[in-house]
Amino acid sequence: EIDLAKKIYSRLSREKDAYIRNLALEGLAQIFDHQGKPKEAYRVLLKGDITRMHQGKHLFWKLAYSEQEFEKMVVYATEIYRMHPTFETALMNAKACAHMKDIPFAFGWLNTARQFDEANNIHWEDLMSDPIFSSSGICASKILI
Repeated sequence: EIDLAKKIYSRLSREKDAYIRNLALEGLAQIFDHQGKPKEAYRVLLKGDITRMHQGKHLFWKLAYSEQEFEKMVVYATEIYRMHPTFETALMNAKACAHMKDIPFAFGWLNTARQFDEANNIHWEDLMSDPIFSSSGICASKILI
């Protein structure tokens, strides 16, 4: 049945109607992602109009992080956080901004992450010693205050 779904989504992904095409690409990408093929899922999403997607946008954001395409990820950082206001989202946004050497935004996202209950289970000194943060120049003492 998955193969049939792939065929249908593949056929629909060639439609001229942008709405149908994007829905098909989202569906196809989700199948690849569930099959443990994130690179294929990411490649499929790149063929669509990410700005018009919903679930595909969130998946694209996650896959952009895993592909270390941080510049693509930070474009949607705030929107994804609005859709999924979680500790994980804020922390991933912080890491992406740190990779991009955007210290004010990385710092802001870290402070946002600290507002969640899950933050109490994080050893912040260890997190801040991660090369992602230490190489970006974010000072751990500012986060820990």
